[in-house]
Amino acid sequence: MRPRRASWPWRTFSCRWTRAVSAPELPGLLGEIGSSPFYDEAPCGLVLTDGHGLFLGANATFLRWFGYELGELVGRQRFQELLSVGGKIFYQTHIGPLLEMQGSVAEVKFDIKQHDGQTLPILVNIVDRSSGHGKVRQIAVFIAEDRAKYEHELVLARDRAEDLRDQLTRAREVAEDRALFAEQMVAIVSHDLRNPLAAVLLGVDSVQMDAVTPRQQRLLAQMRAAANRASRLANDLLDFKQARVGGGIRVHPVPLDVHACTRGALAELRLAMPDRQLVHIEEGPAHQLADADRVTQFIGNLVGNANAYGDPMLPITVSSIGKANGFEIRVHNHGSPIPEHLLGKIFEPMTRGEQASEGIGLGLFIVSQIVNAHGGRMEVHSTRSEGTTFRGFFAAGEVAG
Repeated sequence: MRPRRASWPWRTFSCRWTRAVSAPELPGLLGEIGSSPFYDEAPCGLVLTDGHGLFLGANATFLRWFGYELGELVGRQRFQELLSVGGKIFYQTHIGPLLEMQGSVAEVKFDIKQHDGQTLPILVNIVDRSSGHGKVRQIAVFIAEDRAKYEHELVLARDRAEDLRDQLTRAREVAEDRALFAEQMVAIVSHDLRNPLAAVLLGVDSVQMDAVTPRQQRLLAQMRAAANRASRLANDLLDFKQARVGGGIRVHPVPLDVHACTRGALAELRLAMPDRQLVHIEEGPAHQLADADRVTQFIGNLVGNANAYGDPMLPITVSSIGKANGFEIRVHNHGSPIPEHLLGKIFEPMTRGEQASEGIGLGLFIVSQIVNAHGGRMEVHSTRSEGTTFRGFFAAGEVAG
């Protein structure tokens, strides 16, 4: 845009002030505006108006930025008439009253019309001053085009972020619904599998009562092992569903001899693991309060885990330790330690060791849920030199939920 130099019209004219302005008073007013190069070429637009916004003067920067001649403005237009429709309304309803009350406003954003009809975003500072010639209004104008673009980009970025957040929320809700549906379906299927599996086991027992060949005996043993494994899997899936959807695993604490309960669990496990040495250590008072079936399940899951990952040539040690405030069950095995990256999430569902050959990674999750349901906690310690120890503490008479 071609720079325009301000040329002051020294002819006589009348304009609306708080009182009339006569020709002899104009030099004084223009002196208030300023006429130095510093004023005229200031890095912002400088405008002087009367109390109603009528132009009395403007520096060269303002004229150059917006494409006006001084004669088009002075005594002819009000500053607010250059604003957009919304700006005019805001000036009339907000800026005018504010100036009447406090005499100044700062950093107010408007869109101003250029001479060619285009608009530019601006920031203005306005100060009302009283002089011997009446009330005058000093206005500093700053182009805010870059700021407007930046603010627009911020708004767009915020809108995009909100859209992404909404999409993520919807995706999470869909995923949760699908996961819930899958868990419910797994629970239904697992529940319905228990009767057929029980029938298979009953059939195996019936056949074994008859005379069978050694080969048939081996096949029946394999069938029993497979059916038992499937039954454990179905039970684990039902417990998983109860823990995730049903508010936690249910327990029914009764008085029990924790040492006798542990001995019974190990006796059953020795039948399933005839080649493993299972050692039982008893300490402290035996009489406690807990769900005997869940304690047996707890021991079975941890011993099964030790059998899968421990050194098969060394014993698995199970300790039942009675205390005044509850009891502990510890299961220790030798062998490779649990990898460091798995220790922090070892009790999360679907977490399996690198050597896992069977199972779906629910055993330790269910172990932790059984202890939680008894108001207790789980701990694990695993090093190459000391082996791996899982420690479950069952609080005395405490039942979660």
